[in-house]
Amino acid sequence: MLKNPYVFFMLFNNALSTVALFFLDNTFYGLLEKRYPDVDEVASFLGLYWGWIGVIILLSRGFLTNRILARYGVNAGLLALPVCVLIGVICFSVLGAIVGVYAALAFWAIALTRFCDACLRNDLDACAGLVLYQPLPTAQKSLAQATNDGVFIPVSTGVAGALLLLMKNVFGFGPFEIACVIPAVIVPWIVTGFSVTRRYPRMVAAAIAGHRFDAATLSLTDSTSIDLLKSKLKSSYANEVLYALALLGDVDSEFLIQELARLLEHPVAEVRCEVMKVISRREIVELVPLIRLRLRMDSSPHVRGEAVRTLANLEDVDALDELTPFLNDPDPELRVAAITGAMQHLGLEGIVLAAQQFNEMRNSRQPIERQLAARVLGEVGIQSFYRPLAPLLQDENLEVRNEAVIAAGKLKNPKLWPKLLDALATSGLQSSAVTSLVAGGTLVLPLLATVFEEQSQDPEFQIRMLRVFQQIRGQEVLAFLERHLNATHAAVYTRVLSALSACQYRVAVGDVPRIAEKIRAECRHSTWLLAAQASLPGDEATELLKSATEDLLQQDLDRVYLLLSFIYDSRAMFDSRNNLEHQSGERRAYAIELVDSTIDRDLKPFVLPLLDELPLAERLKRLKSTVGITVVPQTACEYAFDIISADELNVTDWFCACAVFAAANSHWVGCIEPICRVITNRRDPLVRQTALWAISQLDPAEYRRQVSNLAAADLGLQSAVQLLEQRDQGTHLMLLDIEKLLILKTVPIFAEAPDFVLAQVIPILEEQEFEAGQRVFEKDDIGTCMYIIVSGKVRIHIDDRELTVLGERQVFGELALLDPEPRSASVTAIEPTLVFKISQSAIYDLMANHIEIVRGIMRVLCRRIREK
Repeated sequence: MLKNPYVFFMLFNNALSTVALFFLDNTFYGLLEKRYPDVDEVASFLGLYWGWIGVIILLSRGFLTNRILARYGVNAGLLALPVCVLIGVICFSVLGAIVGVYAALAFWAIALTRFCDACLRNDLDACAGLVLYQPLPTAQKSLAQATNDGVFIPVSTGVAGALLLLMKNVFGFGPFEIACVIPAVIVPWIVTGFSVTRRYPRMVAAAIAGHRFDAATLSLTDSTSIDLLKSKLKSSYANEVLYALALLGDVDSEFLIQELARLLEHPVAEVRCEVMKVISRREIVELVPLIRLRLRMDSSPHVRGEAVRTLANLEDVDALDELTPFLNDPDPELRVAAITGAMQHLGLEGIVLAAQQFNEMRNSRQPIERQLAARVLGEVGIQSFYRPLAPLLQDENLEVRNEAVIAAGKLKNPKLWPKLLDALATSGLQSSAVTSLVAGGTLVLPLLATVFEEQSQDPEFQIRMLRVFQQIRGQEVLAFLERHLNATHAAVYTRVLSALSACQYRVAVGDVPRIAEKIRAECRHSTWLLAAQASLPGDEATELLKSATEDLLQQDLDRVYLLLSFIYDSRAMFDSRNNLEHQSGERRAYAIELVDSTIDRDLKPFVLPLLDELPLAERLKRLKSTVGITVVPQTACEYAFDIISADELNVTDWFCACAVFAAANSHWVGCIEPICRVITNRRDPLVRQTALWAISQLDPAEYRRQVSNLAAADLGLQSAVQLLEQRDQGTHLMLLDIEKLLILKTVPIFAEAPDFVLAQVIPILEEQEFEAGQRVFEKDDIGTCMYIIVSGKVRIHIDDRELTVLGERQVFGELALLDPEPRSASVTAIEPTLVFKISQSAIYDLMANHIEIVRGIMRVLCRRIREK
């Protein structure tokens, strides 16, 4: 941090300011003692003296400080104090030399200097100092403030005290001589002040470019920040203009009104829309004629819709006649805007007219119309309008239900929360449901807590609910999460720890032993996994099982770090975890050293062997002696047997499926019995399908017996049987779910995702087959899904111009996952082709939970950009 010159000069400036204050105080109080030898006189003088200082500071903060900073910038705020003190000290020194140090004139010179110092130091200088921290990144800002308060100020205080002792006791300096030394401190103080103020505009510009400011934390008191933000309003980049508008939107300025008028002509529609929102929020009626002009002439439906909303807000019922025709406009954006504006601002007559159009939308047979109706209710945002939204939350169309879920979050009516919980269980609605439930804040927590307990048999649903708890935060959430620190399901337990960490949980001193025991339990489980991993052969048959074992080891390690962060410095623990994954050996060594120097001695034998880069045999030897495990699987078959035999609480469905897959590929007939129990005891479709296939490979007779005993109502296994029969016939390329996962592992988007994450992608895959010459989609079709080529080839083309040819394991249409815009090209199969189709709404839910998938999509998009 101190390598940053701006931060160094800022902190050094504060240190010099502290030294100068101690020297000035010593001079002032030394002369005060000589002038008023009586204690009562000193007390009377200081009471009046500091009383007036308080009055001046109060008046200055109310009327002067912000005006000075706004007019003259942080330069004036930072340099006013040292310049004022320097002038005062020089005047005192001259008067002391002429009339005598203890003369009244000299005393009042130093008293006035200290008076000005106190007023400026506690007001203008303090405000300027806080402004200087604003351009720093959040983490660096906190660290800089802590370094200033915890290092630079105490050290400078100690240095000032030591110098005063040396000058008074060794050199015999009095108040006059000490005052003569003060300019030697003030000159570098002013120099460092200039250095800081010279770098401040560059730091502000960098902060604006990096979007490090936000309206909640930015204090627009200095002219430098305001001028830089004003300059961004003239930027040719829309994102810079939008950012500056967000920060300047509440600044009262004739300049801003002029800029808003100019920006209504901006070439980017998003900017024009945002300008109208600012005009509406600030009720700038002077710009109504320009809003009308946009409504008549703008080519963007979104801008015209925003113009309708703005006019409705600014003119109220006077705009009724003007806006009524838009209630029937064929453009959906204008209709939504007109209905919303009429309901909010156009009085009873407006509500009646809008209600008629709204009911036609709500009862339409067209899903897009019902979707617009849900959007209207969300934009109106009136809590009592929940009844029309309730049926839309149960609409047969997923897009309509998704829009209704979003609207329910804006209405915040408790009667809709149970329906939002239903949406939380629906693929494609989960992300929107989480956002809407979070909008309910602490009021929704009692319902969430009750449902969480009722859903103990559905860990996946509990994990989704924990996302809501994590984002609401607060003491009530911490108390709830603490009660579930003993969750038995591994995935739920991991999510509880992650949520506690996100809420910055710190364990009470009395609970430290309980957390320490949980850390030891994780280490014991990791020891068992390492011992089992060592028994697996290095062949292709067990490759997936070894990968799953490694994933579980990483999950154990993640939980260990989370638990450690509850006891020790969380920043240090997360820093260690991140560096442990780094390619640099030095960074990994630093990660281990950080843990070694932080945690208690009794935990080190458990934790450090999991981090050290030791041969597997050496790690196992150290861990076995520490954790006390004496019985471990001796063979790979025994290892698989134990995994398959375990229940859902102790072994995840995915880990069990990998063990079943390995047993079938390795012909471990000793595992047949527990595999048969998996078919009846487990509920997950993937693991049951894999188990049924494994039995067909290991013991065909047992497979036929299992099939004959299947209940007709067990649709999941019935479909698995049909798939296996079609595989045997060989008429189509029929893939097991676990084979689909192996394909996904070869696709760049999913390459970094752990296998257990990819297992969650399988249910959202839709298989589609195309014959040679068949079109997958046309140019300008609205894209809402991406495709993965399983077999075959396709060509990307615009009319007859071929752009490229894609083959197995390549993806196309991935931009539709991020933004459902018209397709930029057509895609046609060159030969018989099988693809996996993934919809946008389904992948959004996975992206919200798993950053690995987001990274994969970004990596593919970056590669496409480079290719272009």
